Amino acid sequence: LGRIDHQVKLRGFRIELGEIEAQLRSHGLVREAVVLAREDRPGDKRLVAYVVGREGLALDTGRLREHVASKLPEYMVPSAFVVLDWLPLTPSGKVDRRALPAPELGERGEYVAPRTELERRLCEIWEELLGVERVGIEDNFFDLGGHSLLATQLVSRVRAALGVEVPLRELFEHPTIARFCERLPGLTSGLVLPEIAVLERRERLALSYAQQRLWFIDRLEGGSSQYNIPVAVGLKGELDVASFAGALSTIVERHESLRTVFAEVDGEAYQVVRTGVDFHLAERDLSGLEAEERRRTVLRLAQEDARRPFDLNRDLLLRASLLKLSAEDHVVLLNMHHIASDGWSMGVLMQEIRTLYEAYRAGKPNPLAPLRVQYADYAQWQRQWLRGEVLEGQLSYWRRQLA
Repeated sequence: LGRIDHQVKLRGFRIELGEIEAQLRSHGLVREAVVLAREDRPGDKRLVAYVVGREGLALDTGRLREHVASKLPEYMVPSAFVVLDWLPLTPSGKVDRRALPAPELGERGEYVAPRTELERRLCEIWEELLGVERVGIEDNFFDLGGHSLLATQLVSRVRAALGVEVPLRELFEHPTIARFCERLPGLTSGLVLPEIAVLERRERLALSYAQQRLWFIDRLEGGSSQYNIPVAVGLKGELDVASFAGALSTIVERHESLRTVFAEVDGEAYQVVRTGVDFHLAERDLSGLEAEERRRTVLRLAQEDARRPFDLNRDLLLRASLLKLSAEDHVVLLNMHHIASDGWSMGVLMQEIRTLYEAYRAGKPNPLAPLRVQYADYAQWQRQWLRGEVLEGQLSYWRRQLA
């Protein structure tokens, strides 16, 4: 594997960058390789590979991506590959990671228009998902800024639009629309997932399997904080506290999973979606403290909040504290439990806070469209679908693999 000293966390996965670098160097044409997790656009953190080829040999980044995808899981495949003549070094002879250039995403060759209705529909899906204009059938999904999480969303949209269940790896191995379309006819007989239906809200609702695992661990360990998802965000400028608190209250009302509690009867857990709950934004004024004491206090409060466990029987699964440092400088501490959230959810949370705050501060109503389904609908859908022949097929696969 090489040296294991550059671990990063990306979209909920812990990744050893050295493992990816080792797989790149195992390619016969690669002499040197370095992988970074970059965030050149706010909120868009992605893996970027920098490679130096062997003397006199040309590197095909598409082939390199296929090579890595054949060895590692999808979330470890870099979104961008940058070919360099040499790697920049520090005076001590180590790779100067700060000097590595940002990748130029969105580069593409000559535009090739769709030839069929299927290709046209896929181009529209790619354009909407990637946020780019006029995608051609020879454009590479990953060169346009795609990554493993967007690939998962693409597969979901293809399923909804075309009724075809496409394995994620197909996109990694065939990343252009022209090649992707060639694969679709052979996939039309595959498993197609049913639609998620909206449930009538009963007193007791089933847990998803992910919720059940986390509930079990919480009961086993007696209220651990290891599945907390804390974040501290600096807010610069004049803050309308009432609008900010209103944005958070709307989010708790909007997402049932944040006001869900978990109860137990005869050893079996179920979830209850609470209604009519009041969300409280805790406020603390630190503006009277000296600068160094204020800094230490913010750090201490952030650490205390991160370590404070949630009571899954009664707590809202989002809590927030607003620390006032000065009239135009605040820190907000946000914390959610993993049973209601993940790394992707944090991005949704921050975007919705921003959207709602801007609207409320301007005296406008909630601009967010209502949610068609909630997590409890998904949990019931999963329980109904993953049983009988489908469940046995999944279990049989893993029994074979583990044997």
